[in-house]
Amino acid sequence: MSDEEIAYEVEAIRAWRYNKATKRREFLIKWKDYDEEENTWEQESNLTCPKKLREFTKSLSRFERRYFKAKNPEKLSGFQRNAKFVKLLGIDGPHESDDESSPKAEKQKLYLLVKFDDSDVLEEMRWQHFFEHKPDILFSIFENRLFNKNGCLLNDG
Repeated sequence: MSDEEIAYEVEAIRAWRYNKATKRREFLIKWKDYDEEENTWEQESNLTCPKKLREFTKSLSRFERRYFKAKNPEKLSGFQRNAKFVKLLGIDGPHESDDESSPKAEKQKLYLLVKFDDSDVLEEMRWQHFFEHKPDILFSIFENRLFNKNGCLLNDG
């Protein structure tokens, strides 16, 4: 085989993601005879390993499979589509568009503005959803807001 004809064989599929930028599902491929550091993300249409794809799909939990098989994956949150989290960019309170007739508890929603690597658009999500995936970041933010530099609880008075 010449250098131009090098064949790559899929050893295993390590992960999946829905890439919002390309609007395609991709798989993290472990190549046979290559180290893990050389794994690459490949579009589903480029793969010719149906058995490995079936094995991988069967290995997903019921919870993961729900997002994997989503009919509208572009509507999934970054965490649900397995996008790489980049940064929490802000916190937002209730929106002016929140219905005036909604209960007070509904108006007190706390939204986070989150950046993922596959989109230039910030995603807005409820803090509870973010907390499921990145609790350490929220703990740090709340700790910084609640305590002064001496570790004393801040108060309004």
